[in-house]
Amino acid sequence: MFSARSKKSRVDGDWKMSSLLLNGQPYSSNYSYTGTYNTSCMTTVTYENTTTQSQWNWLFDKNGQLIWIINETDRYMDYNATYSQCVAVYTTSNSGGTELGVWQFTSDKEKMTITIVGEILLFDILELRNKEMKLRGTVDGDLWEVTLTQ
Repeated sequence: MFSARSKKSRVDGDWKMSSLLLNGQPYSSNYSYTGTYNTSCMTTVTYENTTTQSQWNWLFDKNGQLIWIINETDRYMDYNATYSQCVAVYTTSNSGGTELGVWQFTSDKEKMTITIVGEILLFDILELRNKEMKLRGTVDGDLWEVTLTQ
């Protein structure tokens, strides 16, 4: 498919990570764990603590700057309140962060290097459309296949 826009201008923008295959398996940014806890009333409560990743955006600009924005919500049991109230009491918090980096094409523009968090990552550009980008590369020994959408 031919695009009148240059590759650099197609990369420029705010991209949301819509999917990630990690070593060929779908990656879920949501996880939870359950357990039991004994209270002061001599009862046992079952609880579930969860983390939900609500945002992972990649902001590329045409001058080679990159910003990763990752936000998540944590819901976890307040052990002290649960102990004294004899029921599971939960606390919710939001966390996340922003990482600054740089990106550039390789000379043939078939790959992209990203330098972020002290690492240099090399991604094959599998697809680059106006509203969708697919990248594949190795991060910390794991094969990532990332789909980004605008």
